[in-house]
Amino acid sequence: MASKNLKAIAVRGTRKMPVADDTPIRQTSRWVIDTMEDNHYNFHHFGTGAAMLGKHLWPEGHLIVRNFQDGQWTPEQVTGIDAKTFAESPYRQKIDSCYASSFRRKKRAKDEAMGVEPRYGGPDYETLGATGTNLQVDDLPVLLRINQRLNRVGIDSVSFGATVAWAMECCERGLLTDADTGGIPLACQNACTSQS
Repeated sequence: MASKNLKAIAVRGTRKMPVADDTPIRQTSRWVIDTMEDNHYNFHHFGTGAAMLGKHLWPEGHLIVRNFQDGQWTPEQVTGIDAKTFAESPYRQKIDSCYASSFRRKKRAKDEAMGVEPRYGGPDYETLGATGTNLQVDDLPVLLRINQRLNRVGIDSVSFGATVAWAMECCERGLLTDADTGGIPLACQNACTSQS
């Protein structure tokens, strides 16, 4: 789509989608509204990135780390980039939700030192996991910059992070070399010992 300079696809309509039985939908909506502060507080106030520490603490770890070679990171690294830290940081400008959603995940970030502008949004779990824990980037301003660059050119952060992590593992295992990558080392300091 980018090669065709396609920037967006918008769909509008005026008719409601027919539902055979809307009772379960109405009941679930009412339950979410009534239990917001008890059950959904973190997602409502911070977005899905608030789940990062929980995924790290799960007994076997469910974080995306080093192309799924690991499921945990250090708690300090996880909490250094999660949505709660972002919310308390000077980088957060605003957070909204999509229409009728209780999850507030539409973030706006600003960091003048890194050139990060609010119009490119801010990272939520997908970006924090794919380009943060997966690539072992634990610097929040750097992740904000990565998020902006990907959004600016229309590259999905999950696909990007997964592809780079896969290539890093290939380098770590000797399946790719610097000659294959044009001299660009695909290894992070914390993950790979065969490359630096």
